[in-house]
Amino acid sequence: MAGVGLVCRVFLVFCITAEFGDIHLLLYADDIAIIGESRINLQKKIKILKEYLDENLMTLNESKSKIMVFRNGEFGDIHLLLYADDIAIIGESRINLQKKIKILKEYLDENLMTLNESKSKIMVFRNGGVLVRLRFLPIKKKMDQRTCIKFCVKNEIKCADAFRMLTVAYGEATLDRSNVYRWYKMFSEGREDVNDEERTGRLSTSTTDEKINEVEKMILANRRITVREVAEDLNISIGSCHSIFINDLGMRRVAAKFVPKLLNCDQKKHRMKIANEMLDSVRDDSNLLQRVITGDEAWVYGYDVETKAQSSQWKLPHEPRPKKARQVRSNVKVLLTVFFDCRGVVHHEFLPQGRTVNKEYYLQVMRNLREAIRQKRPDLWKNKNWLLHHDNAPAHTSLLVRDFLAKNNTLMMPQPPYSPDLAPCDFFLFPKLKRPMKGRRYATLDEIKTASKEELKKIF
Repeated sequence: MAGVGLVCRVFLVFCITAEFGDIHLLLYADDIAIIGESRINLQKKIKILKEYLDENLMTLNESKSKIMVFRNGEFGDIHLLLYADDIAIIGESRINLQKKIKILKEYLDENLMTLNESKSKIMVFRNGGVLVRLRFLPIKKKMDQRTCIKFCVKNEIKCADAFRMLTVAYGEATLDRSNVYRWYKMFSEGREDVNDEERTGRLSTSTTDEKINEVEKMILANRRITVREVAEDLNISIGSCHSIFINDLGMRRVAAKFVPKLLNCDQKKHRMKIANEMLDSVRDDSNLLQRVITGDEAWVYGYDVETKAQSSQWKLPHEPRPKKARQVRSNVKVLLTVFFDCRGVVHHEFLPQGRTVNKEYYLQVMRNLREAIRQKRPDLWKNKNWLLHHDNAPAHTSLLVRDFLAKNNTLMMPQPPYSPDLAPCDFFLFPKLKRPMKGRRYATLDEIKTASKEELKKIF
């Protein structure tokens, strides 16, 4: 496209999917363009294509085959394929395609090139079949052909002959047969004007740049505004408004993500400060994380509701969607306390029935943990260089526990407040331990404890 005065044809294509395998392809006479996400994916599709050709007694001319790599064209976000003087533009929707055509025309004008609109086509593909085949005709061509039809009516030339003459004169750009007959009939009944009549209702300018900008401003001002509200305020259809949301602005409506607590500015700064300090410590000592022992508590239930993914199942098209009743966790539960490092579990214990997690109980847990480290991690115990990491629960940060850790010269790794994403027990251990137990029923506390120990062994 670097030459001056180049003339090109454009093939505009929606949603292309082959009927054999998952090949994405474009067909041009005896040429096939296969689109792949990677070289391996492309080789797989070529193999499927060859099998298809062999079954249908066809051959592939590999000597003329080429592999080309494309990534987002240099003008705008046009996705296109080039074949000599042909261009194939791929769009997700008509509005998206019109936007890309506009960008392409601007690019061609800047580089002194022209677009041969008379040979351009719009094709809609879905699952290997052509659903719609539209004529992409400039207004001037339409007006010229209507004038020719009017001329034929005045000279009493039959409609079939008129259509044949238009086909010879305009080729692929000819109006379709139904349009030719419709205009021939209207001119025969006395119509003189070749222009379209004005239509009532909303103007077909709902997706102009001005409307798109207005929609964007309204969304940015109120993120919870609905499509219907925007359509009513701007006096455009709901379909056009929804198309602007999805195709032009690339937006989608999502639910807010649930987090345990929204941090204020000071808490965010404190969190970032601790995170940077931990990163600096790891850079200075590459073996630091191997000496960290982290732990926390979690309730394990006799019955916990299975997740949505766990309850999903395969079904045939004619089968009804499976249903399940609303369920809740059981009252039978036990509190599990686990401490582990990079080598596995160091210590675990269950809360005795009738007790609560307070500073006295956690102090005893710390004593049990030290004894477990002495027996299971003698190297860390001898060097006294292990680090304890736990969250900021009241029992963990009580004065009694802090005095005990200070007297025994226990090194601590800081934990930012309200940051479960920085606690390995919260984002790794307990979800992995509880997931296989969801949907199962354990009648007694002993069964819960046995299942929990088995899952711990599987993890480590």
